[in-house]
Formats: sequence, C-alpha cells, structure tokens
Amino acid sequence: MPQWQMGPAKWYWGGTGPEHLQDVYTKGSEFTVTPQTQAVEFDIVGHVDDIETDLSVEAKIAIALAPGMDISTFLPYINKIVDGEKVLFDGVVDIGRSLRDRGKPLLLHPANLADSDVSQDFYMPCAVCTSGFRVVYDNTTVRIIEATFTGYVDNLTSKRKFQIGDRTAQADVTPPAVSETIPTSDADDVVIDSGLNIDFVMSEHIDPATVIKGNTLFMTADDHIVFGDYSVVYLGAAKTIRIKTTAALENLT
Repeated sequence: MPQWQMGPAKWYWGGTGPEHLQDVYTKGSEFTVTPQTQAVEFDIVGHVDDIETDLSVEAKIAIALAPGMDISTFLPYINKIVDGEKVLFDGVVDIGRSLRDRGKPLLLHPANLADSDVSQDFYMPCAVCTSGFRVVYDNTTVRIIEATFTGYVDNLTSKRKFQIGDRTAQADVTPPAVSETIPTSDADDVVIDSGLNIDFVMSEHIDPATVIKGNTLFMTADDHIVFGDYSVVYLGAAKTIRIKTTAALENLT
C-alpha cells in the first residue's frame, strides 16, 4: 500500500488553470494507493497468481478555510440554495446517483516549489470528497478541516486514477530500430577472417546493459548453424552495436 505525503500546498479544484486555484493553502496531505487483486490458480498443484483488477486512491487533506468559505463547493451530495439573504445547505439522498459523474480534477502543488517546478505535483483527474469534514482547528481567522477525496477513473481513458510528477512527460512507446548496417546487407567480398566488425547503427540510444552476447544470436542464413566465436560491445556515442568475430567465418554463409 504505497503512501505519499505532502506539506503545505496550493490546490486546484475543478480544473488545473489559474481560475481553479483556491485562495487558501492545504496544511498537509497524505495519499494512499491500494491495488485490488484477484487470486487465480494457474496449475494443477494449486500455485496462485494475483491478477490486478483495480486500484483505489485516496487523498486525505487538511484544508484551511477562510471565514465564510463555502464548503458545499467540495461536497457532491450537498446543494446550496440561496433565497435572498437566506442560505440553505440541502443534503438530499439520491439513491443510485453516480459520484464519479460528479467528480472534478484535483491538483496539489507543493507550496515550497516554484509554479514551474511540477516534479512533485499530485493530480487526480476525477476526485470526489467521500468523507465528512472534521474540524481539527478553529479560530476567528481560519478553520482547518480534514477531508478525504477518492479518485475515480477519468473520462478520457477510463483507466487513469492519479498522476505524480510532471504530467507533460510522454512515455517512449517507439522501439529502437536498425537504421544502418556495416557491412551492408547482402554485401559482396566481405573479409571473413577473425576480427571482422559487424555494426548495427540504431535509430536511438539504447540501454548499454542490454547489449550483451546473451541477447544476440549469430547463425548461418541457410542451414541456421549457430556461430559463437564473437564478442559484443555497445559504442554509445555512435549508437552502434558492434559484433566482433574471434574466428574466421565460412565462405558463402
């Protein structure tokens, strides 16, 4: 059950733009992520695997409310009714109503970081306050309350429940490819003596730790006879995997 904690923070409710910035800081937050799993037997002797079915995320936040601040802003099950100078907070039970449909984006940004430093931001794209407010401090200038927000899947992917860090980061989903080989494919009159360098120039840098002989296979083209007399190195500056033979190759193979 991973947990993160954050001290005083700016917080945004209902969106991530400046217009959604609340005019008070949080006094501290704790985030808890709990995976949901289903045990499944996978062989005849009863060995069990755990299959991920979901995860829950909660943010327990201490919120500093200015005098007169409207708490109904955060509660999806309370309607504020204004009738002239009369104000009513109306809590009506709507059985079957979806809380997820009433969710709003919740963003917390550490107060000690510049606005441009989003490396420790905590974001829930669809959050709902699912607890009552508990007053933990109260005087004439500020009231500090404690509330728990639950994260639901967002409306875009139906998968994401939270993000921590820079939300502009993009996962690299394009695998590296061979952009050039030296010698070229089907080249003629290649020297087959020991010491031949065969270079694979990659389209991007790759993890040097993966460039090992155990991750390669060298064999003849027609009868697939494995050739094992070679070494493998990675030339990082050139983005090149180099195979160097330590024995002569056979002709026409």
